[in-house]
This record gives sequence, structure tokens and C-alpha cells, in this order.
Amino acid sequence: MRLLVLLVGGFVSLCLGEGTPSPNATVKVAPPVLTATVGDNAEFVCTATPLEAGQEIKWTKEDGEGNELFPITNGTTGFKIKTVYLADAVESTLRVLDVHVDNSGSYFCKYGSSRFEGALTVNYDGFVEINGSRVIDGETDKKFTCLVDGSASYEVTWRKNGTFVLPDKRLPQIEIQGSTMTIKKASVDHDRGHYSCEALYNNTIVSAEITVGGVLRLKAPNSIKFTEGERARFECIALYPKGDPEPSFTWMIGNETVNNGGRFEIKHSKWDIGSVLHMTDVVFSDAGNYTCIATSNVTTVQHTILLRVRDRLAALWPFIGIMSEVIILIIIIFIHEKCTQGDDVGEEEEEEDASEPIKEKEKISVDGEGDMRMRSNKP
Repeated sequence: MRLLVLLVGGFVSLCLGEGTPSPNATVKVAPPVLTATVGDNAEFVCTATPLEAGQEIKWTKEDGEGNELFPITNGTTGFKIKTVYLADAVESTLRVLDVHVDNSGSYFCKYGSSRFEGALTVNYDGFVEINGSRVIDGETDKKFTCLVDGSASYEVTWRKNGTFVLPDKRLPQIEIQGSTMTIKKASVDHDRGHYSCEALYNNTIVSAEITVGGVLRLKAPNSIKFTEGERARFECIALYPKGDPEPSFTWMIGNETVNNGGRFEIKHSKWDIGSVLHMTDVVFSDAGNYTCIATSNVTTVQHTILLRVRDRLAALWPFIGIMSEVIILIIIIFIHEKCTQGDDVGEEEEEEDASEPIKEKEKISVDGEGDMRMRSNKP
């Protein structure tokens, strides 16, 4: 049976042509609309099904009129792409690093002839924005630029935690050049905190503030399985350096935000900083992507969990298959024994028929010997 399926599959592949995307290929981007603050990292997750040989997901940025501005690869400055191949799908995560105003726009995920759009909107307070990644990951230099009305030419003042006016001799690792602040070999323990810049704009002091801290990671499974009718449980744990601000959590199913009520219940993790989503009475239509989003003053990260739903009778199918094989085997053995038994009866009858002449001969020979003895005894 398996060989037949493989042969049919190979024939279909030859007919369609290897590497030709199926006309039924589905491409989705989650979330389809995303809002980020300057300095954050923004993520779009593109899922394409079914998996097609020779095809890969490609990302591009386009303007509002559908004109391609530039393709995005892992070598494109300010972007990072991670691709994961699943059993029947391919998933690509586009990460926009250190978001700034110019990153606003439309991002398209393309898979063969199919495509889907993700729109990014970048917000910043007033006329001031601070460019630069707020996350300290290892001892590397961190650079932040204060832009007033989109320009870096204004004279600005930098502060740390509202008290230290930079540069300061007590913080020799921090250098100021024009509107740019550089933290040399930044470390979480010494350089986390609140940084602000202010400037005089149209006779008004305008300012912006950011929070710098360590890496925020999420611990959660990539996929989980539940049987139809069970209570599903999704748990998302936040891992971050001690002293960093505690994140808040949001759950999304596809592109919709999950709220407490009905079949859903959201609770805090019992032992860790995290969130637990409960869903009662799982049905087949619940299968799909469930996204946990953690947001702190430093950054925003997310993790997607794939829910697979099993038939409530799924556990019986292997048992039924085994029992079917046993019954078929018993029937075969029974028929074989019946056939063999019939052959044995025929052989026994033939043996009985063949033995009768031998007995007759023995009788004759015995009688003959008696006659001869009688004749020999006559005078």
C-alpha cells in the first residue's frame, strides 16, 4: 500500500513538475498589522503551506503603490530572517532590528506565485526620537542618536536616570559626540537604566526617553497536541536579567487578541514570570498558531505555538488495526487447517483400500498351507 502511495505521489510530482508551486498554496503573515516604537524590534511571521520542493519564502519591502523598494535577506542591514521547515509547511520570521521611522511601510512575504502583506507603523513621541537598539546582548558598543523633527543637527543634552548629565567622569564608558551617545562595551549590570535626550525646538524644550536593559527571551514549546474535547494549556515563560523591568503579556490566535472569558482563561504562571492560556473543549477548528507576546520598557518579543488537535478516537485506531490483523490471521489459519484435514482423510481411505488385497493374500497363503498339510497327511 505504501509503495502504491509513493508511486502515485511520484507520478503526480512528474505531472505537475518539481518545484512548481501548487495553485492551492496558502501564505499568511502574522500579525498583518504591527505597531512598534522607535528603538524596538518588530517581527513578522510568514507561514506557507503546503511545503513545495524547490520553493523558499522571500521578503520584500514595497511602497504604498505596490512598487518594490528592495528585497530583504539576512545580509540586509537592519533585518534578520530565520526560516524553519515543518512537516507540511515552511515558516519564516522577519525581524526588523532597532526600528526607526523609515521602517514604516509594507512588507511582503512571497512563496512561489502567492504573497501576503504585513504593515508596520512606527510611533515616536512628539518631535524627538532616539534611534538605537535598547537591548544589551554581550559587551558591545551601543550607539543612540537623538533626532529632533527627523534631524540630527540640533544641539541636545543627554541624561542618565534623570540625574547624570552626560558626559560624566563617573561614567567614563559613555561618550557624547553631537547628538549621538555611545556606550563603550556596554554591560547590563553597569549600563541598564533610563536615558533621555532633550533639545530646544521652536522655543520649547522637547525630549524623549528610552529604557536600556538585557535580553528578553521566551521559553515555550514550538508545538503541542491535545485530543478533541480536552482542556488545552499554553504556557509562556519570560527569561530576563534580574533588575530589568517585568514584561506584560498578550495572547493572540492568528490575528486576533485573546481576552478572558468564554472558553478562554489567562493566568499568571505559578512559579515563574510568565503567562498561561487555558482553552476548554478543544475542537478541530482550534488547530493553528497561538502567539505569546511579551512587552517591557526595553523591548518586545513573541513566540508562536502550533496547536495540533487529535481525534478523540485516535488512540483506538492502532488497536483496531492490530485486532483486524489478528482476526485475518486466525481466519487464514482456520481455512488452512480445514484444507489440510480434508487431504488427510482422503489419504487414510486410500491406505485402507490398499491394505485389503494384502490381507486377502495372507488369507490365501494361510489356507494354501493348510491344504498342503492335509494332503501330506493322507496315506
